[in-house]
Amino acid sequence: ALKSDDEESIAERDRRFDVTLMINGLPMIHIELKNRQHSYMDAFWQIKKYISEGKFTGIFSAVQMFVVSNGVDTKYFAAAGDTELNPKFMSGWVDTENNPVSDYIDFAKSVLRIPQAHEMIARYTVLDEDAKRLILLRPYQIHAIESIREASRTGKSGYVWHTTGSGKTLTSYKATRNLLMDIPAIDKAIFLIDRKDLDAQTTMAFQAYANNDLVDVDETDNVNDLKKKLKSSDRQVIVTTIQKMQILISKRLQEGTTEYSKIKNLKIAFVVDECHRAVTPKTKRKLEKFFGRSLWYGFTGTPRFAENPYPQMGDLARTTEELYGKRLHKYTIQNAIHDNAVLGFQVEHNGAKNLEDETNASVYDNETHMLKVLDIILNKSFYKLGFQNGKGKTYEGLLTTSSIQLAQKYYELWTREDIKASSERLHNLYVKAPIDYRFFCGHDIQSEDDMDALDYYIIGVWLIQHRRYTDWSDRKSFDLAEVLEFMRIYGIRIPRYMKRTRFYRKKKDQLLKILNGSFTHVHPT
Repeated sequence: ALKSDDEESIAERDRRFDVTLMINGLPMIHIELKNRQHSYMDAFWQIKKYISEGKFTGIFSAVQMFVVSNGVDTKYFAAAGDTELNPKFMSGWVDTENNPVSDYIDFAKSVLRIPQAHEMIARYTVLDEDAKRLILLRPYQIHAIESIREASRTGKSGYVWHTTGSGKTLTSYKATRNLLMDIPAIDKAIFLIDRKDLDAQTTMAFQAYANNDLVDVDETDNVNDLKKKLKSSDRQVIVTTIQKMQILISKRLQEGTTEYSKIKNLKIAFVVDECHRAVTPKTKRKLEKFFGRSLWYGFTGTPRFAENPYPQMGDLARTTEELYGKRLHKYTIQNAIHDNAVLGFQVEHNGAKNLEDETNASVYDNETHMLKVLDIILNKSFYKLGFQNGKGKTYEGLLTTSSIQLAQKYYELWTREDIKASSERLHNLYVKAPIDYRFFCGHDIQSEDDMDALDYYIIGVWLIQHRRYTDWSDRKSFDLAEVLEFMRIYGIRIPRYMKRTRFYRKKKDQLLKILNGSFTHVHPT
């Protein structure tokens, strides 16, 4: 029962806990209750006080999860020291459709009954070795993982739509880990990503989570290392890139060999990060043809629907559902903002009003509208960009367009004489060093065979620094050495994934000499 006001005045020497749930004789979940006249936060501060007084010591140091409630508002959070206990780590419960479950009886039925209480402790807690703290997954993460588990039991694939910033890395780790632990028939669980820099980053996060877990997480240094790990009889989580996987099956395995047969017959569960872009329909078909017994689970914050499909290529899939299977769970930006899981937006509509069709591109793809956009950026955003804070304390801004061509048009207008004074003024306000104010091209690099990747990157740097407008699609040659010399002076590093392109390998010696300052005026053809 909920406590009365009289019970709140007990002396410290008479302190007693409200409800403790024990698993195998050990106290694992502590519940602190208040009556409806009090906020659930009063229960939170009381737990914090108990911790500071040393009440959760001895056998009670085993507590992993706290629950606070005033009957109508119920939250849960992971155990921590009193100085690390933070209200922002509290989470309410929601059902699979993201509807709140606030009543303490309904919460108990959803979370604290058997076997759910056991699973909260055993399956949905993570000890983050780097952060040195215990993490309890939020309900939408748990529902996503459960939906993947249920699909895998029936041999079904699918995708999870979770908004950016909602903790997809942690969710995908637990999903990948649980597939390996729950489905004995699965030989390997592979987490696929599409960029080399994310490879190391994701592996480090996974290894921090797995350090106190029962699974091994291994990264792949190269394609041969990937092949070695797939041939191994160890059941493990492997983090690798789609490029390594493509090269392995197309160039590094010879049909008819023992290793070819062994790898081809593996039962593999693929978990794909940013699945809307990481694996194209054509690539996925090739991988599925090779790994005929594979399951596929994609995570994305921006699925492909009929309104924004992949380009038509024969009979290949055009939507995320066609590519992976049905949606297993959804947690959108609206849900995340409502739950305070991500920051909200301040939306200002400065476009045309009362439009019959707001999706009509011609409304935005004209010089009148574009000049209005630039006027807002250049002349009406002093405080929004934080210039009043002084140099080095400004905010960053991002101008998004529907295409590279439209971005080019904006840049052409940006450098036009009649607005040059405004752009110069903004440039002088914002910049800390000449190259900090950059113009980047959003060239989508699909594979290491993309010969244009480095070209596009360097031309982008060239454009903003020398204030020249160039039609990227038509121009095939440029003074590469001069651009690279500029990059060297201002310490601009070529991203690692671009160093893997054929273009870079072809020009590598010249590039390195220029970047190292050996000479400054070479014009490669």
